[in-house]
Amino acid sequence: MEINNNRILWIDNLKGFILLMVCLSHLEIFKDFQDFQRPARMTTFFFLSGYLFSNKRHSTITSYIKSKFSFLLFPYYKLCFLFALFPIYLYHNNYTNGFVYKIQQILEYANLPQNVTSYILTFYSNIVNAFLGFPQVGPLWFVFTLFQVSCIFYVFYYYANQTRLKNLLLAVLAIISFYAGWYCNMHNISLPFHMHTMFTALFFFSLGVLSKRTINNHISTNFSHKNISIFCLTTLLYILTNNAYDSFEIYLNKLGSSLVQFLTTTICGIISLIILFKTISSYDKYNLLGIFRNIARNALIILPMHYYLKTLCDVLFDNHNSFFYLYVRLMLVILGTIISIIIFRNKLYWFIGKEKITIKESLSLS
Repeated sequence: MEINNNRILWIDNLKGFILLMVCLSHLEIFKDFQDFQRPARMTTFFFLSGYLFSNKRHSTITSYIKSKFSFLLFPYYKLCFLFALFPIYLYHNNYTNGFVYKIQQILEYANLPQNVTSYILTFYSNIVNAFLGFPQVGPLWFVFTLFQVSCIFYVFYYYANQTRLKNLLLAVLAIISFYAGWYCNMHNISLPFHMHTMFTALFFFSLGVLSKRTINNHISTNFSHKNISIFCLTTLLYILTNNAYDSFEIYLNKLGSSLVQFLTTTICGIISLIILFKTISSYDKYNLLGIFRNIARNALIILPMHYYLKTLCDVLFDNHNSFFYLYVRLMLVILGTIISIIIFRNKLYWFIGKEKITIKESLSLS
């Protein structure tokens, strides 16, 4: 297993690939391919997060949750606050209940200009939605959900680890979380704090924890007959069971209507990607996969910024369907995202809970 600065290379490569595919799907590039690999995308991401789970650094529930709050939830809220200050759209809705409605009543009494009122209502609405797990900049949802999943799993793991039935209890957790997520999917249930999606993500996270030893023992880093055979089988099953035009969207917990198809497609997709990247990463002598590692390291910047810039371009320019517009938008998004990486990693590093690094390090592909 290749490790660089305490990071496992094949996992960084695979995470970076997944996040790049997410970005390209938002930019509507290779749309058919994006639809095809959608079931294997974020499911693999949560699976890998479970694979990397460890309780060695934290002996108490409190210390673990504090750590995850510092590295996940606090940066999430800060980024949501930043984007709420610079909204792309102004809401002009008449709110009829809740906290934002009370703000609206106060603003109406103050008799402020319409644009000022709309800006303030938009700001508070975005803050409230971010608190509930529905951020203005959509891709940030995974940070909120990952915090929930990590903390809930750790609490369960903490107590299960004190028994002789740890793995059995973790398997029970996986089954319960899967059933809860599938039930919400089949009945179109949307829960506060994105809990309907959290259940599904928790299933794949738990599966990653339970499968770690199996992956380490049975998936090698070379083109062995075993690797090739499993890869061909799981890829074939993925192709046969994956309906690329079905409305699969884990963010909304839309998982399709067939339980067998969902499990076969997602699990086969996860296995295929792990075998592929665990193998090719060990042969990457010329650092061709370095771009994926950079994306993985800067995910907290790249995911929200590319989406914000893409949406901003769509608002500023009218000709959305022309090839020229799509090309110009892609170039602007790439350039803006690279500049954002430099600024956040070199100047505003504290804002996202990172350490300061040089411009060269922030763009490094090593």
